Amino acid sequence: MKVDALLVVRVNSWEYTRSEGDNVAKVAFSLRLIDTEHGAIIWRGRHEKTESYMFFKPNLKDLAADLSEYMIKYIP
Repeated sequence: MKVDALLVVRVNSWEYTRSEGDNVAKVAFSLRLIDTEHGAIIWRGRHEKTESYMFFKPNLKDLAADLSEYMIKYIP
């Protein structure tokens, strides 16, 4: 592949649920930046974004887009 590193993304959560009596939309990702030469993890991060709602469910794709944009800022 001739690349210096790979970004491995894992979706830890993608759901509508209830938390402490509230309706919640939740998206969580884990990111790992892996050195392809040695297989070492250069950087890793995990974060989640939740949004409570009463009547209209937030779009999980929009939450995921916001979350991925936020996390990518911190990749070295």
